[in-house]
Amino acid sequence: MTPTPGDSWAVTLTAAFIRCCGFWAEDTEFGKKVMDIIVKYSVVAILWASAVTVSDLYHCYGDVDKFTYCGLNVLTVGFGSYKLVAFYMKRKMFLDLIYYAKKHFWFCHYDEYGAEMMRKCMRRCVGIILFGVSMSHLTIIIYYIKPLIGKPQYVEISVLYK
Repeated sequence: MTPTPGDSWAVTLTAAFIRCCGFWAEDTEFGKKVMDIIVKYSVVAILWASAVTVSDLYHCYGDVDKFTYCGLNVLTVGFGSYKLVAFYMKRKMFLDLIYYAKKHFWFCHYDEYGAEMMRKCMRRCVGIILFGVSMSHLTIIIYYIKPLIGKPQYVEISVLYK
């Protein structure tokens, strides 16, 4: 008997990330209320991040390096905002998709060919998820570390040759 795709850590990891932003199909009333609270928290966090990045963008208007760096942070926040708005607008359809996937794909038993296809899909999905998560965390880490590092002190070459 082949293992079901729902036993995979890729499905577990994806479910955890989807739960973190409040988009998961819950069966109990308490679970639905918790997911609604998480969605509201996500909206507030995105709005706060937007305010901080726009403020950073405003304060570094004259410096091209800082402006480019802050512009990339704005794109990161914008991408998160887009995902949140897109999921929220189609939340019912997305939750139906999760129910359908749980019922028909994740917890079914496949023959060898189907299991191999699911393993290939899971491997690709894990790569995409790990890339996205690592890029997001790298952005956050660099955002916090950059002020601690400070500006490098360069010695001008023209001073050395006088």
